[in-house]
Amino acid sequence: MVDQMAMLEKISNLRSPRLNSTFAYNQGSTMVFSKGGFLRLESLSLFLLTNIEEWKVEEGAIPRLYRLHIGSCSKLKTVPVQHVPSLVLGEPMK
Repeated sequence: MVDQMAMLEKISNLRSPRLNSTFAYNQGSTMVFSKGGFLRLESLSLFLLTNIEEWKVEEGAIPRLYRLHIGSCSKLKTVPVQHVPSLVLGEPMK
């Protein structure tokens, strides 16, 4: 089984991916962004990832992320912002 997230987080120039239902995340119900991964990521959109219940961001991952969009991820319980110093939290979309 190929770990798609491990492959994605090593793409050095990836800045603004949109992960949705076509992203066949087959690693179970936990999505992990590893230390040193996604070093240039600035914006991230997660949409219709219906099997994701937990999202872990290790310290040192996504250090430049400042924009995050999440929609229709009904099982996702928490958003791990503690290790994302550049993320600006705004008002929820209506």
